[in-house]
Amino acid sequence: MVENSQWAVFGIGAAAVIVGLVLAFLGYRGRKKLGVMASTQTVSASEAVNIARNAPGRQLELVGAVAADEPLLSPTGKVPCVYYSYKLEHRVQKRERDDQGNWHAEESWKTVESREEQVPFRVCDSSGECMVFPDGADIVAETRTVDGPGTGREYMEESGVVGGILDSVLDAMDDDYESVQGYRITEAMIRVGQPVFVHGTVKLSGEFASLGRGDGPFIVSYRMEEELSRKYRRNSALQYTFAAILAIAGIVGMVYAVAFMAK
Repeated sequence: MVENSQWAVFGIGAAAVIVGLVLAFLGYRGRKKLGVMASTQTVSASEAVNIARNAPGRQLELVGAVAADEPLLSPTGKVPCVYYSYKLEHRVQKRERDDQGNWHAEESWKTVESREEQVPFRVCDSSGECMVFPDGADIVAETRTVDGPGTGREYMEESGVVGGILDSVLDAMDDDYESVQGYRITEAMIRVGQPVFVHGTVKLSGEFASLGRGDGPFIVSYRMEEELSRKYRRNSALQYTFAAILAIAGIVGMVYAVAFMAK
């Protein structure tokens, strides 16, 4: 029994070290992304066309307003956009009877529906426009959360979200053992007309320059470069800090377990 418990300590320590290494890698990747962003030139749309003709495959940064000929419509507000992610969750109370016949209630969040869509769009400034193909991009979008009591059915019906499939899910939850106590809707989007910062690889698409995925970072963000850099710098510092804590704690646990088993 004692030996089994020491093996458990050793396993937990090893897992902590592995998680620490993963966090250290993420922190390193964030720092590397910061370095690339700092060394990449921010250009105008017209300059992007010239660079696409003469040096395709180069990393560029562009700032401008979003435009699209056939934009998406966000699920809840029907706002024209080029990217959105949407998730509806229910706070579900589940009642279960134990071996003694007593009822116990537990609450948890359950995802009822989620989806994500994006379309190619243009970034426009005073000099012209540049196409962006966002597939594979690290998208930083404005996010809002709406919550309240009940299922959110009324809110979603007003927004035109509820369909036959969603209704069937809601009805299936409405039984004697599981009940919906509240809802939470999380929606993120890049809106048409919104200023965006784009960092990507340039190439020529017909007469236009386009930014997309390449060898370096590919970022589409409603936050501008300075604010985005602060976010990446903060996240990287936190990842390094927790990586060090987990690695040290894990190594200590593993050493303790090995030393105890060796006695």
